[in-house]
Amino acid sequence: MKTIQFDITSSTKFDNIISLLDYSLVKKKIILNYKCEFINGEVFALINSYINYLKSKNIEFEFENSMECEASDYLARINFFKNIGVDYDEKFTKTNTSNLIEITEFTSSNMYDVTTKVKQNLKLDNRILTCIDYCLGEILGNVDMHSNSKAGGVIFARTFKKKKYIKLIIIDNGDGFLKSFENDSRVKDLSKEEILERSLQEGFKSAKSEGRGYGLFHVKEFISKSDGIFYINTCGAVLFSKGVEVVVKQCNHYRSF
Repeated sequence: MKTIQFDITSSTKFDNIISLLDYSLVKKKIILNYKCEFINGEVFALINSYINYLKSKNIEFEFENSMECEASDYLARINFFKNIGVDYDEKFTKTNTSNLIEITEFTSSNMYDVTTKVKQNLKLDNRILTCIDYCLGEILGNVDMHSNSKAGGVIFARTFKKKKYIKLIIIDNGDGFLKSFENDSRVKDLSKEEILERSLQEGFKSAKSEGRGYGLFHVKEFISKSDGIFYINTCGAVLFSKGVEVVVKQCNHYRSF
């Protein structure tokens, strides 16, 4: 049995979790420790997605969590325990809020419902919602058509109204974007970092794609014009796009092939 222990604080980031994930076929024991302070929901969205992957591969796992505090209530509030199949005594009443989209699992069968839920729950200007709708449709569509994920994906979102920004996280357990460029002679001399960077350029697409190569370009443009950051982690590379600056570098990856 392989033991994976997540020690989570308010400063825990994606890469801290990604470096711990193990995708071998052996049974897993997952231990979850966190301090009773503010914790980032997106970190638990990643763990949620990882557990979905284990289930999709019929990999047995045990889950251990002895924490009982306000942070646990928050995890229950964002559906973490419910999604992974762990009983939790909810001693609070859930209410719909306009600043939160709980960790929501999606597949090809409910993508439209998920997109509708995001638009309805986030009370934002209609112009912004229209752009978010396009971005969601593009990214969720890519997951459905190209990721080959047997576990679907998860989405999590929070709005920070005083700071006037939204954080939107989409995670899947698919093959990674490089799979689409296998045997594509046009990119055979490019590194994976170079291919990832070019994926945001207008008209760039794989030979297998039936699209026109504008999807991620327009997503990047909307985020850029909103003074946001576009972050992609795939196949051992991570991309940060802000304004006209695009940086790609090697990193830990959530899947090993």
